[in-house]
Amino acid sequence: MTFPRVPPVVQVLSLDAMNTLIKPRIPVSQLYSQFAHSHNVSVDESLLTSAFPSLFKSLSASSPCYGFNKEGPRNWWSSLIVNAFERAGSGPLSSDLAAKISNELYNHYAHGDAWELVDEETPSVLSRLRLKGIALCVVSNFDHRLKSILSSMGLIDHFQMVVLSGELGFEKPDRRVFDTVIRHFSLQDASTLLHIGDDLEKDYRAAKSFGARSLLFDPKEKHKDLVSEHDRLRSLSHLNIY
Repeated sequence: MTFPRVPPVVQVLSLDAMNTLIKPRIPVSQLYSQFAHSHNVSVDESLLTSAFPSLFKSLSASSPCYGFNKEGPRNWWSSLIVNAFERAGSGPLSSDLAAKISNELYNHYAHGDAWELVDEETPSVLSRLRLKGIALCVVSNFDHRLKSILSSMGLIDHFQMVVLSGELGFEKPDRRVFDTVIRHFSLQDASTLLHIGDDLEKDYRAAKSFGARSLLFDPKEKHKDLVSEHDRLRSLSHLNIY
């Protein structure tokens, strides 16, 4: 006689950060524009909006993980910021002015005031999960500033581990990211790890490919035609783990 296999109990929940736990309080292009104008630098906000994603992708390819073991995150972001301003019509910036604006922006985004919760119920959800005995961690393609951000937002104590690509030198969807979690918590079975994030490839599919359980955080249902309803979350408050 054969019996159906009972899925292992979830022991660890890993969460993406950007657009899953937190998001910028002010749209990035709007804030960049404000900082530029405060230094009498003229930029077109719409051009910033269009330039940022392509510059981020290009710089991530040429210098992965925010310049890990190379120029480091501050210089990495400075390069992106200056290039974004120039594409948005600022013209060439003096080295002193470029350094001043980029440092101000870098420092601004290191604090919780620049960010807000994606879901106001997140802290209570995290507390409930911890009471159930589930270990929580953050797994994010972010630089080291995320720890100070989570701390200033009162979230850091919910997590037993914060895994950051800027500190590891590799990033999601690299399976080594999830292996780092498995080894830290001494999990015997990858399926006892549940990962939740908003990126279809880097979060949902990467975790599944690794052998972990995975849910796509999809509050606006952008991927409802690609991922079944059972594998999507519109709010972390909808999460039920028994």
